[in-house]
Amino acid sequence: MAHDQQLPVENESEQSVVSKPSRTLSDTVADWLTLYAQTYREEITEELALLYQKALSDIRPEILHKAFLRAARTCKFRPTPAEVRLAAEAEFEKAGIKREIECEKCRSTGWKLVGRPDGLGTMAVLCECRKAA
Repeated sequence: MAHDQQLPVENESEQSVVSKPSRTLSDTVADWLTLYAQTYREEITEELALLYQKALSDIRPEILHKAFLRAARTCKFRPTPAEVRLAAEAEFEKAGIKREIECEKCRSTGWKLVGRPDGLGTMAVLCECRKAA
């Protein structure tokens, strides 16, 4: 598995998953979801991994890696795909990469954050711009 290759090794010239991005989108998502599963002590299902992969498929692996790391630093719970996308937007801005925004509600991510029904934080829901498509 990709995350096996990312574990810290005795050779100091190699780096861990936290400091070294994977080469593909699938590897990046798998590596970070494995770390999140260990950190937040929750099982990551195949369906959940597929959701992350589909929702984040338009983000380059090197930006996505930085976004997962940023989200890990700021989220108290496992970051949702929408939270990772927001972190990716910040990484795009930091890198000076311009992204056209078609929808202001979701910033063209397809997912927008709304208040949870129980009033405890926010959750991601499909944006109207994607429902219409």
